[in-house]
Amino acid sequence: MLRPRPYPPIADYAIIGDGRTAALVSRDGSIDWLCLPRFDADPVSSRILDADLGGYWCILPHDARTAQRSYRDRTNVLETFFTTTTGQVRLTDFFPALTETQKRHFPLAQTLLIRRVRCQAGRVALEVTIRLRPRFGRQTPELRVFAGQWYQYGWDHRAAVLYASVPLEQRGSVLRGTFILEAGQTADFALAYADEAPVELPIPQLFDTFERLTLDYWSQWILHCTYTGPYREAVERSALTLKLLTYAPSGAVVAAPTTSLPE
Repeated sequence: MLRPRPYPPIADYAIIGDGRTAALVSRDGSIDWLCLPRFDADPVSSRILDADLGGYWCILPHDARTAQRSYRDRTNVLETFFTTTTGQVRLTDFFPALTETQKRHFPLAQTLLIRRVRCQAGRVALEVTIRLRPRFGRQTPELRVFAGQWYQYGWDHRAAVLYASVPLEQRGSVLRGTFILEAGQTADFALAYADEAPVELPIPQLFDTFERLTLDYWSQWILHCTYTGPYREAVERSALTLKLLTYAPSGAVVAAPTTSLPE
């Protein structure tokens, strides 16, 4: 049975991003590194450094037996398939990637991270835990619930808003929830952030659109790669990763999505 580990090997992490920031997702469905809103900004998830104090966001079936993951074909949209004794679910993680023209037509927060769970077969019970801890875990944000499915984190002059399509229970500054999905059912989560409040609220009705546009963005971009030699898939994956790590406002490639972590 899969269980969240305090310090998974670096190789167990996959990366998602939008050209401004990035998140590291462990094999057991936990976001253990996330800086908002830039690569070099304050991390609100840093469990990769400190399992006791660092923030994280974990979505995992109760009795997950296996986890298989890959990026959607020629994109940076990550999919993790968890198999349990009672069924299978797919966890999809991505930052919306839109063109500048598209951004003018769709309301999009400064930073938006979307996590989507879909039951592929059977009936699966899942657990979600969200613990944001800015300043490398040294600061506990204020958390309040509003409008039922919306939660706001506040610290200093900053604000983040979380949306969850399933009920979550607030325990201090931590959100936890247990929910069951049957074949064909879905659960959506989104974290929106802005340097200064108010933050643009994520619109759940647009999640399908954001996912489609993001898939189109990456698959259209990789068409510029005309390499046809050996290991073509590896070359394309490397190009997509480098594009993800390219800071969009300046065009500079970041040295690493983390603070130069040792293995």
